[in-house]
Amino acid sequence: VSVFLKPNAQQRPTGADNKKLQASLKKLGVNSIGDIDEVNIFMQNGTVVHFPRPKVQASIPTNTYVVSGTSEQKKMQDMLPQLMSQLGTENLSQLKDLAAGLAAQKDGDDEKKPEPEAAKEDEEIPDTGNFESCD
Repeated sequence: VSVFLKPNAQQRPTGADNKKLQASLKKLGVNSIGDIDEVNIFMQNGTVVHFPRPKVQASIPTNTYVVSGTSEQKKMQDMLPQLMSQLGTENLSQLKDLAAGLAAQKDGDDEKKPEPEAAKEDEEIPDTGNFESCD
């Protein structure tokens, strides 16, 4: 008896998902914002999610921002030369604090201390509810 493994077909997102998302965004009243060259999202672990030439939509009253397009995960050290020209003097102190935090995090990673149970509970992602009920 031979065993045949059926290859799993790679599932591609359907247009229905995109239509539902667009309908939800339309209910929120998002508008496209043009002339944005890049978007950088700074993560707490020291990485940057970089979107070159993104499509950005926003709804100020609902505090909703949508960034879509291809993204790249980069280390903050790789992005620093590019970011330095975009930062003003008020951001330099924040950058110093961030660098100190990353150094402390690296030192903490070397020790590998277990997290207390209460800290793990705080990191859970809250339930956002149903987007369809935002009328």
